[in-house]
Amino acid sequence: MAFNIEISDTVRFTVRFTTKDGAGVEKPASFDLIAHRLDVDEYKDALAQETSVTFSDFLCGVVTGWDGVRDGNGAPVDFSLDALRRLCKVPGLASLMFKSYGVEVSVKEKN
Repeated sequence: MAFNIEISDTVRFTVRFTTKDGAGVEKPASFDLIAHRLDVDEYKDALAQETSVTFSDFLCGVVTGWDGVRDGNGAPVDFSLDALRRLCKVPGLASLMFKSYGVEVSVKEKN
């Protein structure tokens, strides 16, 4: 199969994780992020600035939307940078989203 060198400048990917409820039971959760796809030079520059740019700042620069983020009542939460920053305050979630972005914007070997 041929490869078209012009690929989408956006990428949609699922962030999967678990949280524990008040009884200590693990609950699976996931949501989709939609983000700008940085080219290799832009991505390397962003990684080089990692010491001065937080995961939250990086994500706010590339994420443009989401699907599957809900409030405490189960209603969909509209995407905004403020809402994304609130999501990034959940311990460990900003680094997981950052890692997922890095994996999902890269090509993968096909077996």
